[in-house]
Amino acid sequence: MTDYDVICIGAGPTGLATAIEARRAGMRALVLDKGCLCNSIYHYPVNMVFFTTPELLEIGDLPLVSPNEKPTRIEALKYYRKAAEHYQLEGWIVSGYRTMHEQEALYLQGRTSAEVASRVALHGARGSVTDAPPGQSAHNYGLAVDIEGPDRAKIIELARAIGFGTVSWDPSHIEWPNWHTLVGR
Repeated sequence: MTDYDVICIGAGPTGLATAIEARRAGMRALVLDKGCLCNSIYHYPVNMVFFTTPELLEIGDLPLVSPNEKPTRIEALKYYRKAAEHYQLEGWIVSGYRTMHEQEALYLQGRTSAEVASRVALHGARGSVTDAPPGQSAHNYGLAVDIEGPDRAKIIELARAIGFGTVSWDPSHIEWPNWHTLVGR
């Protein structure tokens, strides 16, 4: 089992800043999130401009350089991604809870050729977006996660230590054992 000094829940600016400061202090930090890096900012309107200056968005003593007086959403996303890479922050969960609407959209998407190619390249397996209709996925109840990132194996090991298990063909998908009984399915 990998030992971490700090586990940061949330890969937004605050979670990243906390993990960076822990790294700078010589500690080992793990960053966990339900979505992509800076998931909230990722979901901001595409052409959004921040109300603040670049200096107030900076973390880890890294400058956020923008040609504008106020940075854009895309500049912030690139900046935070580079900051995470610069400090070699470890792993994150990229998918957890899904609403029934999100599950339906993924289920209707089915097995696209791009998804199949991506999953086969990663795992040598079927490559499904999801086989579960709404209400029949552990994701709909917050009892499953799909894990990616450079420390995927370590995070899966940590999740297994607290009770999660791999229950599908995809080793990156782990869920709470017997979750059906917990939600009355």
